[in-house]
Amino acid sequence: MKRITWLSILLGIALGGALNAETKPTLAILPFTGGSGGEGETLALMLAYNPKIAAAFTLTAPGSDMVSALEAPEIQRFGVTDSDIIAQWGQELGADYVITGHIRKFGDRNAIVAGMVETETYRQAAGSYREYKTIEEINSLLPSMAKELIDASRRDASSLPVLAVQPLSIPEGVNAEETDILDRMLITEIISAGTYSVLPRLTATADLDTIAAVAAAVDAQYVLVRAAEKRGRNTEFTAFIADAETEASIAEGHKQYRAGPTGVKSILELSYTLTGVKSAEMPIKPPASPVFSTAYSPDGRRIVSGSADKTAYIWDAENGRLVRSLTGHDGYVYAAAYSPDGRRIVSGSADKTLKIWDAETGRFVRSLTGHDGYVYAAAYSPDGRRIVSGSADRTLKIWDAETGEELITLTGHADWVRTVAYSPDGAYVVSGSEDATLKIWDAETGSLVRTLPGHADYVRAAVYSPEGRYIASGSDDGALKIWDAETGEELITLTGYTGSILSLAYTPDGGYLISGSSGGVLKVWDLETCMELLAFEGHTGWVRSVACSSDGRRIVSGSDDKTLRIWDIEDRLLIRSLPEGHE
Repeated sequence: MKRITWLSILLGIALGGALNAETKPTLAILPFTGGSGGEGETLALMLAYNPKIAAAFTLTAPGSDMVSALEAPEIQRFGVTDSDIIAQWGQELGADYVITGHIRKFGDRNAIVAGMVETETYRQAAGSYREYKTIEEINSLLPSMAKELIDASRRDASSLPVLAVQPLSIPEGVNAEETDILDRMLITEIISAGTYSVLPRLTATADLDTIAAVAAAVDAQYVLVRAAEKRGRNTEFTAFIADAETEASIAEGHKQYRAGPTGVKSILELSYTLTGVKSAEMPIKPPASPVFSTAYSPDGRRIVSGSADKTAYIWDAENGRLVRSLTGHDGYVYAAAYSPDGRRIVSGSADKTLKIWDAETGRFVRSLTGHDGYVYAAAYSPDGRRIVSGSADRTLKIWDAETGEELITLTGHADWVRTVAYSPDGAYVVSGSEDATLKIWDAETGSLVRTLPGHADYVRAAVYSPEGRYIASGSDDGALKIWDAETGEELITLTGYTGSILSLAYTPDGGYLISGSSGGVLKVWDLETCMELLAFEGHTGWVRSVACSSDGRRIVSGSDDKTLRIWDIEDRLLIRSLPEGHE
């Protein structure tokens, strides 16, 4: 691979920042350490020119002295682990955030861990982990990595407990490079869980050998402690999170693995036991995976949910009992919906497929293949004969629900399609995209009817009102808008959120609109007065999905905090939390 020098792109980034100088956070992307033949510089360059990064940040380039410092052998071997260095470089560059990354050989693949550090607080605002064999392969993964870093950095971490990371000592006999990359991955997973404001790993010194000393050094409430030890042919990795005041462990676990990629699965499993907080709102050891989608069955007796553990689950809506698991996807399950007669369930996944299941038995019926990107959204037509799906490949597809045949591909969005919905009469489909627009399509011909501009950021949710006269939409710009479905006119914007609006649902009578947000709050809006009626608090992560029961009394919500919660609108209270699944 031809070596691309970092200095050759400084001018391009500087010019790009000058042309894009609106009020946005400033980001510095340092060349990734590790790798070979300029690989780290190339990966950082590819990430710097990702359009999602460019849209979210004003980029600033590191100087030649910083680049030279990164080429030091000890940094190329282990990467930048000193939070003081990262923060100092960010301050010198006038950057609000700094992205650093490290590459390691892992069996026959490469592992890359990227982290975004907030310059002022030293907090790790985001983390991302990927594996790849070739630069061509990582090129297809970088857009999702960029999205992950951006989304996580937007979370408000001011209310989260602060977690310090004690230095990791690697004893003789343990593969230092492999353990280092697995440790980075563990920290990245904890960051991604969103339950702590995580500080970068501290540099080992003699005065940081106790939990109290580590916590005092950075003013943290909790401390992450890890240890690696040789056990015959295996390595045993132990980790626990300790309360800084009492030094008592609140979450702990250990995993053994042999050298090579098998350590990845072990570390992922270990991270799942460490993401609880000492709070009455959340179990100390919560289930492993965020919940991305929820839906009530038409009769209101069942709830289906999809999550990051590649599984969809069917729950008893009355008692919260897990009825059955739907396994078969090879990626996150982003979408799950019942057919209008309640006999079938459709799920959409990061494995680029949709699957249809028998809702009563859980039997797999068929796969729908054709998308070239993650399937983020799926919905049945009102008569149950069609399914519409939206994907990261920027298209919608309409399928024959009985045969699985792909009927129409709808093109026109300029970015990922995040949400889709049929009109109540089945004549139209509405879609929302990361290109900040909604589009209305003719469901029979696939032709574009009209585009609804007006949002200033990603459109995450769009739904028709039960009688079909209105469309509601929610966006990362914090706006909840109501549109005239026939004319496309923007009628009103409901205000009251400071974060992203991720999910929407009407009550069956159309009198209320339910919204879920990145702040963990559900709100119920009275559409007669266009005022907030009530707010439900309890989730500790993004509320990715909301759905209303057929009698209009109850709401189910799914969240990044790895729980589903059932709420009663009339009594205004939490009925049940379902944290037992999504393992």
